[in-house]
Amino acid sequence: MSMPYLQQARIARGLSLEDLAGTIGNAVSRQTLKNYEAGITRPGATILSLLAKALQVSTADLLRGPDFRCEHIAYRKKARLPKKEAASIEAQVIQEVNRRCWVQSRCLPGQRIEPVRGRFKNLTADNLELATVKLRKDWGLGISPIRNLVDELEGHSVHVITLTTHEDFDGLSSVAIDSQGQPYAYSVAIKKETSMERQRFSMAHELGHILFDSTDEPAAHAFAGAFLVPQEELKKMLGDKRNRIKKEEWLALKRYFGVSMQALIRRAKDCGIIQEDSYRFWNTVLHRKKEENDTPACEVSTWMLRTVMRGYAEGVFSKSKAEELLGKQMHGESLEMKARQDIRQMSPDERRQLMAKQAVLAVEDYSSPEFNESAEPGEVFDDYA
Repeated sequence: MSMPYLQQARIARGLSLEDLAGTIGNAVSRQTLKNYEAGITRPGATILSLLAKALQVSTADLLRGPDFRCEHIAYRKKARLPKKEAASIEAQVIQEVNRRCWVQSRCLPGQRIEPVRGRFKNLTADNLELATVKLRKDWGLGISPIRNLVDELEGHSVHVITLTTHEDFDGLSSVAIDSQGQPYAYSVAIKKETSMERQRFSMAHELGHILFDSTDEPAAHAFAGAFLVPQEELKKMLGDKRNRIKKEEWLALKRYFGVSMQALIRRAKDCGIIQEDSYRFWNTVLHRKKEENDTPACEVSTWMLRTVMRGYAEGVFSKSKAEELLGKQMHGESLEMKARQDIRQMSPDERRQLMAKQAVLAVEDYSSPEFNESAEPGEVFDDYA
């Protein structure tokens, strides 16, 4: 029996067979590892433990292999993305999708997947608005801004996977297929190193690929704008037609809808609120100057924590298994294992860049007038008002 999970975990870590052999102290050769992956031979308990530790997975995972087949719908990446990096990203997504589906199958065995894939298939641009409004209505969203898009998507069997990865990766939408050949869950993978506004748009864009069941970029882009910025709500804020709009108004709307100014201006044009000349003017302004007030924080998923804790409470998982799945100790100090593992996987240059970026953010925060302003006795400042 082959060990596909071994190969998948190795590629996800960006390791060649030679690299993996070196990581485990050359306890076995490159050829032996190749034989393991092909199922020609199987590792003993000692080697299996070394491999699991090196790849940061459990020995059970290496032996069991993936329970679900991952079928990609759209893989958005720039042509210059190295093939090795592209393969690593794909393997990371497949690993995480399988992990989540395995948890879902044990903690939520009766949960049925929504018919999301292909719901917008053969849809024309003319009725995209109506179809998007209906989707929002079916999901109980109305026309108000979506405050936590991650929770909304994961509440509808669309798992959100954020990756610390190459700058030339844009997004990946997939469907997990069970042993019966049926869709079991969906996933959208996005880049972590972007602002919250751009992450939200990427999530909605990848959802569009699933809904259309295609790689049609303009259609997914149009859907993302319509889904995050409903036409009715935008016209209520801006009016049906506008000739002049101040930058401060755009920024206020950006915070309200949780999208970038670029996406907001494009959406205003698509809704017929502003004309082509106004759209070109604002695009020129945005290209000349970096967009302001991007929010560096990202939305946080609660699905894995809630689902694993439910399994633990109901006796599906032992405490140690729950801790392994969550990457932290329960009822005690959090080890933040997953975050540490992410940093360990970075190259020295990537770590230095991360530290430099955090230092810049800290200086900006501590230098702000709000931080330096002192309160009068008895006065309370709310920095986030």
